[in-house]
Amino acid sequence: MFGWALIKDSELRLMKCFADMELKQAISRALAAEAYAKKCEALLDHERLRIDSERERADRIADSLFVSSGLPPASSTGVAEAKSIEAESKIVRADAMREIAEIFQETWDETSTEEMLEETNGVQK
Repeated sequence: MFGWALIKDSELRLMKCFADMELKQAISRALAAEAYAKKCEALLDHERLRIDSERERADRIADSLFVSSGLPPASSTGVAEAKSIEAESKIVRADAMREIAEIFQETWDETSTEEMLEETNGVQK
């Protein structure tokens, strides 16, 4: 019986060693798979950025062609830029109109004052 117990213990040690090796290999494969997945995700992110920049470039080219043909921009980027430019130009136009109104009012006041002086001088003579 003593020999059978030794064989059994050695078999158990071999089985435990074999299980440990399988576990280590599984962990190693899992780590390699995670590293590969991270590498693939990074590659996908890079390609998405590249594709987005190429799409934006193509949209800008198409928008410039539309604008040169007298059509409004079609891409979301072009429409957003057109709206911001329109908002800025409205502000500039409003400021210019205010300045013109002030200049006109000053000129009108000066002209009215001069006419009133001429009328009062003409009445006094």
